[in-house]
Amino acid sequence: MMHTPGACRAPRSHSVLLGLAAAFVPMLASAQFTLAPLPYAADALEPHIDKATMEIHHGRHHNAYVNNLNAQIKTYPELAGMSLEAMQGQMSKFNTAVRNNGGGHYNHDLFWKVMAPESQRGAPSAALAAAIDKTFGSMAEMKKRFDQAAMTRFGSGWA
Repeated sequence: MMHTPGACRAPRSHSVLLGLAAAFVPMLASAQFTLAPLPYAADALEPHIDKATMEIHHGRHHNAYVNNLNAQIKTYPELAGMSLEAMQGQMSKFNTAVRNNGGGHYNHDLFWKVMAPESQRGAPSAALAAAIDKTFGSMAEMKKRFDQAAMTRFGSGWA
């Protein structure tokens, strides 16, 4: 049986597609964690937090945590099948990069959810209001102490 060179080669379009697939499949397999969109418009918290600050903090800062965490999947393949919540309970078994970036991603996810535009704010539940009153004496006093703590601790400008 005689072999003709090139007779079994895929058409050029197939080889291009196979090359692209080979390049992107490892990236897709290693990228599990994602940056969720903000639960409100970037300008929804103005005048307290301006749109540019929100876009930078969410789109660059928080996204860096996500990208850096995804990069750690190569070192710790078990991360690929783990939720962010489950990871928090096992942080001590991972390196500093996973702890910092996994924790940063988790904290920022929470951060965006606990803030809300004026139109979506409400009063605390009865149980929370009672705990605030018991601990601080009033909501106003709790806010005063919270502001003081935020202003006197390095890196707490978002507190």
